[in-house]
Amino acid sequence: MPPKLSSAIEVGPLGLLAVQTAGSYVSSAPKRSAAEADVENEDPYDDDDDDSETQLVGRGEPIKWNCNQVRTRIRSFIDNGGMKVTEFQRAIGVNPVPYRNFMAQNGPYKGENSSVYQQAYFFFREREARGLKMPRKRAKAAPAAPAAPATPSATTSSTSAAAAKKGRAAALTDFGDLRLAGEETRSVKVYDSCDEIRRKINAHLQLPEVTQASFLRDVAGQLGPGRSVQGVQLTAFRSKHGPDEGASSCVYYGAYVFFEKIRIQANKPKSKHRLGMEK
Repeated sequence: MPPKLSSAIEVGPLGLLAVQTAGSYVSSAPKRSAAEADVENEDPYDDDDDDSETQLVGRGEPIKWNCNQVRTRIRSFIDNGGMKVTEFQRAIGVNPVPYRNFMAQNGPYKGENSSVYQQAYFFFREREARGLKMPRKRAKAAPAAPAAPATPSATTSSTSAAAAKKGRAAALTDFGDLRLAGEETRSVKVYDSCDEIRRKINAHLQLPEVTQASFLRDVAGQLGPGRSVQGVQLTAFRSKHGPDEGASSCVYYGAYVFFEKIRIQANKPKSKHRLGMEK
């Protein structure tokens, strides 16, 4: 027969029942799972359940820019290559429909209840807090440190690329003797709505060889000698919405003449919109 083991029952300091046998001490306290241990060790003051990068601008901050100012920043950011429209929509977490609705409005308080207004504001404020500047389209790079002389082939390739780009830009505005009926007296009949001209402007400014400054010069060139068009006039026209909103702007008339010459020179047919406007 195996020898009997002596045992004793005692109550521990926490009131837990323990059985002491020869050479052992076994507690009857239930074992904790790893999850329970993690919960116990969790910092009760840590409410950060998000592993994302810490935001520098609190969402409780009062919005300091009006709706038009936010729309201007959005257009500048996208026009200058900061992001594509779809990328920007994803970045601020909005859908295309509310984005289009907000961007189509005009007025300092038009769209103040839109999620696009609020999300875009904090997007740009966060960039400011992180020291990120607004992009500038095709800004000239700072002079680089002197390098080894380029090989003839590299120099030729670079020169050819620059010449090709300049040639494409010149081809857009080299209309030769092309004149529209009524152009001499600034009475060309316009067959595009204001919204259609805005659509064409947005598409034209996305071309790599086009800058806003060059486009303003092209539009001014359709208005007659000595005329100029300012950036604020272009911004004001683009911020409007509606087929007739902006019809009195020189941007509307000048841009129509400019795009019509491009169409004629490229021998492209009239669009369905154009044909409908002629009826």
